[in-house]
Amino acid sequence: MWRYDRKTDYIKAGRMRLADARELLEAPTSSESAEEPRLPHRGSRHLRGALYLAGYAIECALKAYIVAATGDSGSFTEAMDGRTSAGDSRLSQWRRQAHNLWFLWHVSELERRLEDESIRRALPASLKGRVEWRYAPTPFLSRAQAGEIIGAIRRVYSWINEQRRRLE
Repeated sequence: MWRYDRKTDYIKAGRMRLADARELLEAPTSSESAEEPRLPHRGSRHLRGALYLAGYAIECALKAYIVAATGDSGSFTEAMDGRTSAGDSRLSQWRRQAHNLWFLWHVSELERRLEDESIRRALPASLKGRVEWRYAPTPFLSRAQAGEIIGAIRRVYSWINEQRRRLE
């Protein structure tokens, strides 16, 4: 089991990662030093990090929801192992997919609760995050585009947490 794998861990971490993302959306301060010369993408160097961290917030919200949906306060690993042993064949590869936002969305079965059209429209941008973003050396969006995506993520994040609280 992972060290921070409980529902409460995911709730706290999700809140923190979304706050980190909002902070990184702010205009960056100067970073020039002998070790880090002027970068060609200086004005947008934090955007990829902001989006990456916001994706973690969605991941945490989905994992906390999945744990809550099992009806206990155990860990995400226990919830997924329990569903796998109960015969849910969709989950046979869950350990490889544990950071895949679309996989977690489908496993959560939140689609059945989704009636709000604004959340439905925000969902594709919110589940866009990819683990490999952490390796990309350049920004890929403008600050305005990043702000729009993080706004969508904030709406979906809040909606997922509201659904979780209804289960508890």
